Amino acid sequence: MKRCYLLLLTSIFFLNHLIAQSCLPNGISFTTQQQIDDFASNYPGCTEILGDIIINDTPYLQITSLSGLNQITSIGGDLHVEGNFLLASLAGLENITSIGRDLNFISCYNLSSFAGLESLTSVGRNLYVYSNASLTNFMGLENLAIVGGNLSVSNNLGMTDFTGLDNITIGRGLYVFYNGLENFKGLENLTSINNDLTIDNNFALTNFTGLENVTSIGRNLYVENNALVDFTGLENVTYIGRDVNVEDNLVLTSFTGLENLTSINGDLNIKNNEALTNLTGLDNISFIDGDLYIYSNGALESLVGLNNLTTISGILNIRFNYPLTNLTGLDNLTTVNGGLWINNNNTLINLIELSNIDSVGGSLKIIGNDSLSSLAGLNNVVVVGEDLVVTANNNLTDLTGLGNLTTVGRDLFVASNSVLTSITELENITAIGGVLNIINNSVLTNLTGLDNIDYTGITNLKIFENPNLSIC
Repeated sequence: MKRCYLLLLTSIFFLNHLIAQSCLPNGISFTTQQQIDDFASNYPGCTEILGDIIINDTPYLQITSLSGLNQITSIGGDLHVEGNFLLASLAGLENITSIGRDLNFISCYNLSSFAGLESLTSVGRNLYVYSNASLTNFMGLENLAIVGGNLSVSNNLGMTDFTGLDNITIGRGLYVFYNGLENFKGLENLTSINNDLTIDNNFALTNFTGLENVTSIGRNLYVENNALVDFTGLENVTYIGRDVNVEDNLVLTSFTGLENLTSINGDLNIKNNEALTNLTGLDNISFIDGDLYIYSNGALESLVGLNNLTTISGILNIRFNYPLTNLTGLDNLTTVNGGLWINNNNTLINLIELSNIDSVGGSLKIIGNDSLSSLAGLNNVVVVGEDLVVTANNNLTDLTGLGNLTTVGRDLFVASNSVLTSITELENITAIGGVLNIINNSVLTNLTGLDNIDYTGITNLKIFENPNLSIC
């Protein structure tokens, strides 16, 4: 009987112990200082919170201390700290070792460091730091080793680097928006980013120093509207899983730092980088498994840096690069499985560097290149899989360069070329799968060059507004 009594007492002791340790499966919210101060008395022995902890005193402006929470050792859900305008310290959270889901700090304007979270070693999902004006780095999180999801840092205008995250690994992506960051110092422990690396609107960020040990980016690299001059700091990146988007970086002068990148497994978009004069740094890329889109780079004079590029699976689209006089850098390009679009490059003179291309899988569009005097360079193109469009090239007198073309899969469109006098070079075309359009070529006098076309394959014929054309 005595033995049974002792076993009963022991069972009750351990049951009470378990109940005291794990608590609040639905979480708890704090909106006043008094609620925090009363936590220990209201929940004695409650150390492992199963749900979320939300600390948000807006609009009461009461919470100044978290010391009443110092018995908590772990959180199964989120720790969400938002709108605590007077909170200057995280003292009181020093015993927390793990957070099961997200750790969020939002609009805590007086918080200057993460001191108080020194015991934290893991965050199960995301670490989100948004709009904390006094934060300059991540000091206090030196023991944080694992963030299972994304690290997202936004609108922290005083933040200069990532010091304090020296031991961190990230399970998914790194997203950095609208901060005062100067570099990535503090992230030297990162060797891979399994999802996106997105760097957007960081007005003081000039390089990627701190990411030197990153070798792979699992999905996309987005670099938009920063003060970057090049990609120094990414020298060891050999793999990017999907797209590379480089846009609106007004002082970017080159891609130096990406020399170990040999292929891009999605699109490469280079757009609105006003100081970019060439593409040096992309020298070892041989394959792009998507589109190459080079658009509106106001100082771009050449494509040097793409010299080893041989294959583009998607579209090659070169548009609105006004200083671009030639396509030097594309000399080794042999395969364009999508379209080839050369549009509105006002000083482009010729296409000589495209002479190794023998077919275009999609559309071939040559539009609005005011200085283009010849299509030489397209001499080896035999097949255009979709449309052939030659439009509004106001210095083009003939179609020299298209002499070996035999097949146009869809429409052939020659229009609004104001000094075009001859289309003789189309004489080897035998098949057009769509509409034949010869429109508004003001000095074109004849249709010599269309003699060998099998007109039974053409769905429509549109020849009009060519005032000097004699059809007889």
